[in-house]
Amino acid sequence: CWRLLVLSKVATVVIDGDSAWVEVVAPSGGEPAATPEPGSKKAEFLLEVSMRPQFEWHPQLRCLADVERRFPSAVAQLRAQYNQAELRHDLALVSHVNREISRRSLSFDKVLSSSWADLGPGRDDLVASPDLQQLHDLLGHQADEGGEVEKGLGGGGGGDGGEGPAALAAVSSAKGKPVAASRLWLLQKLNAAIKDLVPYVDLELVQHPWSFAGLLSQSKGLIFSLLKAPLWESALLDTEEPVSVFDLKLSRSKAAKFSSQSNGPDDQGRYMVFSQAYRQMNSMDPARFRVSAGTNQVYNTIFMGERAHDAGGPYRETWSQYAQELESAALPLLIRTPNGTHASGQNRERWLLNPGATTRTHQEMFCFLGKLMGIAIRTRQYMALNIAPMIWDLLVGTAPTRDMLVGVDEMMMQSLDKIRNIEDFGITEEFFGDVGLESFTTLSTDNRNVEVAPGGRDRTVTFANRREYADCVEQFRMHEFDAQVESVRRGLGTIVPLSLLSLFSGHELETMVCGHPEINIDLLMSVTEYSSCSASETHVKAFWRVLREFSQEERAAFLRFTWGRSRLPLNATSFTQRFKLMHFSRTPPDNYFPVAHTCFFQLELPRYSTVEVMREKIRYAIFNCQAIDGDDTGVGMQAAAMGWEE
Repeated sequence: CWRLLVLSKVATVVIDGDSAWVEVVAPSGGEPAATPEPGSKKAEFLLEVSMRPQFEWHPQLRCLADVERRFPSAVAQLRAQYNQAELRHDLALVSHVNREISRRSLSFDKVLSSSWADLGPGRDDLVASPDLQQLHDLLGHQADEGGEVEKGLGGGGGGDGGEGPAALAAVSSAKGKPVAASRLWLLQKLNAAIKDLVPYVDLELVQHPWSFAGLLSQSKGLIFSLLKAPLWESALLDTEEPVSVFDLKLSRSKAAKFSSQSNGPDDQGRYMVFSQAYRQMNSMDPARFRVSAGTNQVYNTIFMGERAHDAGGPYRETWSQYAQELESAALPLLIRTPNGTHASGQNRERWLLNPGATTRTHQEMFCFLGKLMGIAIRTRQYMALNIAPMIWDLLVGTAPTRDMLVGVDEMMMQSLDKIRNIEDFGITEEFFGDVGLESFTTLSTDNRNVEVAPGGRDRTVTFANRREYADCVEQFRMHEFDAQVESVRRGLGTIVPLSLLSLFSGHELETMVCGHPEINIDLLMSVTEYSSCSASETHVKAFWRVLREFSQEERAAFLRFTWGRSRLPLNATSFTQRFKLMHFSRTPPDNYFPVAHTCFFQLELPRYSTVEVMREKIRYAIFNCQAIDGDDTGVGMQAAAMGWEE
């Protein structure tokens, strides 16, 4: 994008009849001469014609390096002009655009043609995103102030109606346009330029930095979702398989007994509900899980010893239980971030892949986790996982960075920076031995003492090699999850096209697997039906008031109580069932709890006398009534007759 921008600045596009071609103004004097008049027809700028067959480069300007050599001052001014914003600002802006696309159902053409006034963030968006706020604050810094860059590149007046050369005017986003608007303009041009190229890119070459796929992957955070979604949906459709539902027998009693009696995690992968599913499903042909997007259930759940008939509720409950077990001490696959352990920095509530889980069974369980993620993507049966952003970034092939490490272990990164610059704290070579660094070892994320260099235990950290030691620790921590990430990717790649994931950011993958953690009550209300009651009744209004006052954790528990899942679909059209609020006939109502029909997303709501009673009864129900044990059908009775365990 930068190359196109700079080259556009030193080019004039001339329209000659029906053929478009580019004449680059490059006299030998170093600075370009004044741009010639475009003639009788208005010029088109470079970004719109550079992909046409008639396009030709001037032989003296075949690469950006030559541009920089010939026009150093102009390029320096351009860098200053367009680099006031940083990459994080662009990423935040693209995330905002993607949210607007989803919220307003915008088309790709509409996004490309929208101005900053149409598409820019509002006040609430700025409050929610510090990076967007910083970008917005650049509004006062005008791009190309005074037209100095344009003059340096041979601009000047003239042209059609005093507009100046169209090529220069277009590529400079018009003299005096705000920086934030220029960033949006650049992102629109970037997405327009690659729209027709993406289907022809060999994404199997994504691991090679020299490939176009590699460059495209590095820019994944700058690509609008509307550009990626059709490719992804098409690939999922092409890899679907005709499958049939199979029975999955699970004993929640066995899992509860192990969890209460064992002093460690289920390393053998045999006892917890996730482990039982792993033992039955991981050896199956992965093609059985490549189901169509409209599939509601991949398997039929049989909760042994429970009177449950799976019409959807028990199936969704298994997914909630997988996530609950994964983020606990019952399974060895995930551990808390060091930031969470130390109560410092960001992502304290997040989890990391356990780098100490290295046995063959552990690696296969990670592979099964990847398969579940793939199923979640295909069926939109989201997993309520709070995995750290660093892991999602690694899963889509993003190279690890210092910022990623800060996001999970801020104290460690601060310590390494202090070691590198320890002289700033008054520690000289004479007193360095008192610091306590003995060898090239460190504690891993799971608190194992590990070498960070070959023979590290026998190598002493000195004042002279302290920076090398800090670099070794940093590199180790960047790559300590590699084996676990690779196992998850191996499983994920059997269900969804892995190469296409290189076009998505880690946050986008997280959304595909987990949905949004925030439960939007307005969205839930928009898909609600009423049976023998209405939205205008007092107790119904009290119900919605209570839900709005609930925390996100309480809302998730309510959703699990009524639907067997912990997160809502992304939008109203993605709901496979509408929420039904039903009349409860028994009296007196204050003596009863609400009754949920999890398979059908229904809730029988008593007419409680006060809001306080409503809140108390619902809270007790959602946290204490999680058994699915009230189906009096033949299937339910057979499941109950099996007993709690085989």
